[in-house]
Amino acid sequence: MPYVALPGGKTVATFCSPELLKPPAGLQNVQVAKAPPVVDFLYYPGQDYEGKPWSNWGDGVATPGKIHSRLDMGADGWLYFSTHRGSTKVTTDEYGYKGDWIIRHNPATSTSEVISHDPVGKHCIPCSVLDPDRLIFYGGTVQPSCNLTSRHGQRKSSLSCTPFSNRN
Repeated sequence: MPYVALPGGKTVATFCSPELLKPPAGLQNVQVAKAPPVVDFLYYPGQDYEGKPWSNWGDGVATPGKIHSRLDMGADGWLYFSTHRGSTKVTTDEYGYKGDWIIRHNPATSTSEVISHDPVGKHCIPCSVLDPDRLIFYGGTVQPSCNLTSRHGQRKSSLSCTPFSNRN
């Protein structure tokens, strides 16, 4: 899929049309809104490959995936967590995967920020724990193409612990 940018360098495309109110054939006994909704489509830079947005793993989406780790409150009042792209079958260059993110969120201001993009390149971060006083984030990472199996054929994970400090 070739790289596609929105006209004028915009990052959001808005669509609103009465066409959105037309029910599909066969729909019965369902109320339909009177006014069409406004739908905003957000363009994610870097989504220059075919995505699979309806995958339960987040395979092929622009961001690393979903929150999979713990949500831990730091002494600074921020929540700390990591993303998890999911299946190591798609944590590859083909899907534009660089690595998962460590994010923090301030509940008091409703602001979030990525504090580390792919701290361990090409690794998922499915689990974590935060030392809240020292603000050290420990992330359990899974290496790409981690298809290890035991001698009994059971799947095993290869986890490593990666400390990350957010001290200024």
